[in-house]
Amino acid sequence: MRQLAKNMPAGWRAILISEENYMLYTPLLPELVGGSLLPAHCVAPLRRIVKRLDYRRGIVTAIDFDGRLVHYRERVPRQLPYEHLVFACGTMANIDIVPGMAEHGVALKTPGDALFLRNLMIERLEQATLEPDRGLRRSLIRFFVIGGGSSGVEVAGAMHDFLAAAGREYHGIDTDEIEVILVESGKRLLPEFPPSLGDFALRALENSGVQVRFDTRITHITESVAEDQHGNWFDARNVVCTIGTSTCPLIERLSLPKDRGLISTDPGLAVQGMDCLWAAGDCAAVPNRVTGDLSPPTAQFAVRHGRWVAKNIVRQIEGRKTLPFAYRPRGELACIGYHNAVASVFGLKLSGFTAWLLWRAFYLSKLPTLLRKIQVHFEWNVEMLFPQDVTQLHFVRTQTRRRRQQKAVGCTVTES
Repeated sequence: MRQLAKNMPAGWRAILISEENYMLYTPLLPELVGGSLLPAHCVAPLRRIVKRLDYRRGIVTAIDFDGRLVHYRERVPRQLPYEHLVFACGTMANIDIVPGMAEHGVALKTPGDALFLRNLMIERLEQATLEPDRGLRRSLIRFFVIGGGSSGVEVAGAMHDFLAAAGREYHGIDTDEIEVILVESGKRLLPEFPPSLGDFALRALENSGVQVRFDTRITHITESVAEDQHGNWFDARNVVCTIGTSTCPLIERLSLPKDRGLISTDPGLAVQGMDCLWAAGDCAAVPNRVTGDLSPPTAQFAVRHGRWVAKNIVRQIEGRKTLPFAYRPRGELACIGYHNAVASVFGLKLSGFTAWLLWRAFYLSKLPTLLRKIQVHFEWNVEMLFPQDVTQLHFVRTQTRRRRQQKAVGCTVTES
């Protein structure tokens, strides 16, 4: 949108409709789970990112392709005419991929998910200090993470770092009792990386104390147990799911050409067979001229899609031919714990502290707005000097006096 708003011809304007008024920087969610960052530092306000942007907050409910109208709701139903329409809806976490996950598990897709998981870890530590039964105490502070890709490895590393540091604040807990178990259905970690880096990630996680189980696919979870494909049961009260995505409900409802649930586009990112419709990012199946395959659902491709579709819309408005999308990926980075990461960049394979510095430098450089860069840089430096913060935040409103009195524990309340 920033590229489109910047290069719009005279007389044209770009309008963004979004349910949220911020852009989430997803790679930093594990940092929020681990306590290295504050919630606001993982997001940036849309109005500040694109100052030339006409932003409307709302939920798109329907699209009239014949009348070229977008119907959306923000308190009351509204509609907006369009000349060109871009779908950049991304994807949603598919927590139904594992039966019972929606009711008893934790996804990691939003800042709310990250805060919930952080609060859950602190809550389990608090409960464990009061539990005299050793078996039950260990089950309270045992955490399963499903998925050995980048997201799963980063979350498992961040969770273990946090629990190991925070556990020292709880005198009734032996930190050796805390368990973080990473479950992967395949044979190795980080399948998107070269095998040697996956092996390094395995060694680093195991050396830090994370347990890794391969050839294990969780098929069902309940409030206190999980079952794998072999029929084995695990005492699992805390399950985090980092696998599975689904298209957003709007895309599912619309009559658009699709490929495995994604909007099919031509090489120029125009929706197949549809006039003045475009799609970019994780919700789109975009051919890549460099490889001949569809673009993978990664952030670096989504960013390039956005720039490319903006360029092609302007070219079409000016009567010029659109250009086919072509991009050669620069590489991948993944943080696997404090001072540890792996990187495959421009054919180079890096691991350990050097890769960790590169990981932080790269994502810091890509953060939107100078203010966020300064804030994140400051937080990252400060958190290295002080103990882990174990404050458990509950975002609830102040209750009335009577309701507070009714919920008070260990108090006798009388009214005259």
